[in-house]
Amino acid sequence: MVGLVEFLQCLFQDFDNQTQDLWDNLSAERFEQVKKLISHYHTTIGGVLCG
Repeated sequence: MVGLVEFLQCLFQDFDNQTQDLWDNLSAERFEQVKKLISHYHTTIGGVLCG
């Protein structure tokens, strides 16, 4: 099982990768995808921290 720290590191690394890709390939569609990613991660990280 992945530990909490490793899980959060993966989330943050994925976020970094996705946002870098956003700026490299800026479009309305890509912006919407990153917006959804942020909303999902906000809920996931909040749940982990509260749990």
